[in-house]
Amino acid sequence: MQGIVLQRKEHAGEAIITYSFYDNKFASGNLVVRKLYMAMLTSVEQRLSHIEVEYNDLMVAETLGKRAAEVLQRLGATKDNLRENRSGDTIVSRIFRSELTEDRYSYLYYFDDLARLAHYSFLEEDVTRVHFYFSQYLELQIPLAEEENFYQELTNAQVPYKLIRTK
Repeated sequence: MQGIVLQRKEHAGEAIITYSFYDNKFASGNLVVRKLYMAMLTSVEQRLSHIEVEYNDLMVAETLGKRAAEVLQRLGATKDNLRENRSGDTIVSRIFRSELTEDRYSYLYYFDDLARLAHYSFLEEDVTRVHFYFSQYLELQIPLAEEENFYQELTNAQVPYKLIRTK
C-alpha cells in the first residue's frame, strides 16, 4: 500500500487536514482513499449531526443509475429541504441538508467509490467536519484536542501517510 500525502493547517483551535486527489493521484474508489475517508468519519463520528449533499440531476443519474431518486430520498432529500442553484433559468445543482441517522451514516460510510455523489459534507450542527468536493479533495476538520484520534484511526487501518504542515 502506498502512502498518502496530507496537508495540515490550524484555524481557530481546529486542525484542518486535506487530502488532494490531484497531489496523490489515487482515484476516489481506491482502497487507501476509502480507508482515509473511514478514518476521518470515525474520528469525529460522535460529533456528527447532519449531512449536506449537492448534486446535479444528470451527474447523479449517471453515477447511481435508476436508483438515484431512491438513494437521494434515503439520504433525506425531500421537496421541503431542497434548494436549487440556478444560472438564469437553468438548474445547475440541488442541495439538501438532513439529519444524520444511523442508516444514512452507514450507507455513506461504506461507499465503494466516494464520487458516487459529487459533493457532500458531514456536519456538527453548522460546522463541516468531513467534506468531499467533486473528486478534488477530501477534508477533515477536527478539534486540536481530538486530532490524535484521526492519526490513530489511520494507523489502525494501516494507511501510511506523510503530513505536511502549512500556514
